[in-house]
Amino acid sequence: MRKGLFMTTFALMAIFAVGALMAAEAQTAAARTPDLSGVWNLKEAPRIPGTRQEAQQGGATVFSLAETKLPLQSWALEKCKVIGCGKDVNAYGWPTGEAADQTKDPWIMKCAPLGFPRVMLGTYEIFQVSRRVLMRFQQDGSVREIWMDGRKHPEDAGGLWMGHSIGRWEGDTLVVDTVGLIDATWLDPFGTPHSDSLHVVERFRRTGPNSLQLDISFDDPKTFTAPFAGKLIFEARPGRELQPVLTCEDKILADNPADAWPFFVGEYPKINVPETLPVLKKKEQQE
Repeated sequence: MRKGLFMTTFALMAIFAVGALMAAEAQTAAARTPDLSGVWNLKEAPRIPGTRQEAQQGGATVFSLAETKLPLQSWALEKCKVIGCGKDVNAYGWPTGEAADQTKDPWIMKCAPLGFPRVMLGTYEIFQVSRRVLMRFQQDGSVREIWMDGRKHPEDAGGLWMGHSIGRWEGDTLVVDTVGLIDATWLDPFGTPHSDSLHVVERFRRTGPNSLQLDISFDDPKTFTAPFAGKLIFEARPGRELQPVLTCEDKILADNPADAWPFFVGEYPKINVPETLPVLKKKEQQE
């Protein structure tokens, strides 16, 4: 009887000891995991030479100047010719680096999500939770999931606005692999197209108390003749609360659709169209 009681007590003590050890190991692992949480605002990104945005160090950006120079596959080249990739100018004649014919931008005219990776050229908040890293974006309040539990991409991943993302830690760097993206979005404001074969690899790393560096690479053989890479720098905004910006908010609230420019159903508005926008001027002349 005493022997049985002793063995039971010993077993319980062993269970408690193992539980305490596992909890301690979990806490140690959590302490080793870099903390990327918080609100991050885009601070530095490539800007197309000669644009007003480059001169003012603000405005439209791209992931890499390489994406604006790499030879495109024939279908993508034709698409860029139609929308005028990077050929937009403002009312004062300054090049903006954006697409000339924004009637082809699904985000503007169809109220579509920016989608990944274009949404990364903005402000977002990172949450590190069990098995996942979550990113909530200021644009539309969109949420991106990065799975951290060792899973693989599903074989049927596809048609996703944010893609399917899996991540892992390499020292102090969060490495994220994304596939399964829908081809209905632009890569950037420049108007760069991409296909459903786009494969993106990101490497997030703190480079200072308030600085986050993102090294990002793109591989899409259906669209580009070679892979390319870029670098973005984000600045921490402690205490900031994200206020989501809704793509079609003005369309929802406007009493008259014409007051919701450019988010209205109909053809592109003919408001202050500069003579230097040949794509839009040609469209006007054909009417």
